[in-house]
Amino acid sequence: MTSNSPTHAERRAALARRMKQPGLVVAPGVFELISARIADPMGFDCLYVTGYGLVASHLGLPDAEAARAELTERGVVFHGETFDTGVCHMAHFSDPDGNVLMLHRRYAPRD
Repeated sequence: MTSNSPTHAERRAALARRMKQPGLVVAPGVFELISARIADPMGFDCLYVTGYGLVASHLGLPDAEAARAELTERGVVFHGETFDTGVCHMAHFSDPDGNVLMLHRRYAPRD
């Protein structure tokens, strides 16, 4: 059975081309596979997942350092240390397809 679906590399290239065009890139937020599978065929330019959404829905840990430790135990390699912006903690890593993802935990109150 042959699939007509674009490969991950083709999708990344298409998004890179789209990002160079003027106008908004519509990227609805998804937080786990079910919402991604629902949104994917709807024709959006791309989908977006937040660090907190990923952590809270997948790992159930509202803490970037705890999530990082869990992912590191699973073999995920991070791009540098977790850093503190003064508002949040962030840590970047890549998935097996090379997409860069971010763990994010805001700790500062919103005014």
